[in-house]
Amino acid sequence: MRRHISLASLAVAALTLGACAHGVTTIYGQDTASLYTPSLVAYATQSGTLYTIVRGNPFGPGPGNPEAIAASLQSPGWYPPFRFVTRPMPGSRTDARLVLIFNPVDRTSGDDETCRAPQLQQIRPGGGPVRLQAVFCIGSRYVSHVAVMGPPASSPQDPAFQEMMNETLASLLPPLLNQEINASIQSGGNLSR
Repeated sequence: MRRHISLASLAVAALTLGACAHGVTTIYGQDTASLYTPSLVAYATQSGTLYTIVRGNPFGPGPGNPEAIAASLQSPGWYPPFRFVTRPMPGSRTDARLVLIFNPVDRTSGDDETCRAPQLQQIRPGGGPVRLQAVFCIGSRYVSHVAVMGPPASSPQDPAFQEMMNETLASLLPPLLNQEINASIQSGGNLSR
């Protein structure tokens, strides 16, 4: 019995150290507006790009590099691949956009104000754990929103940052509507479309 406890303790310790090595991403707020649909995301990215506004520097003091952050993002696998760009591309939609606010002073509500005026959101210097407010907008309305806390990261290529952003985008741009997920759970997992 004592040997099993020791092996179990070692397993828990190894998992804990592994989690600390990459850090843990916590999504502590999430909302999708009634107008959210996966087809809206497909419509917004039909040019192969999603216009992205980046505020703040998650890696330390200084202005940061919004282009490098946007270029490091990967579209969720359930959508056709698209790129995140900080300058609208010819033929791309500018009314549909992703707003990323790193280390906001106050927890923004993810409401329409963030979509209307992301430049008015106050931010803290980067360094340490990363706080993020991510909002998918159409025009001046928010469509989905997530609030995230992630581990410290050193660059857009840092595995901890990549993992945090993958989880953020998967939660922000889900493949199913909440009501579809709830219906699936209630029906024993059968999705009917």
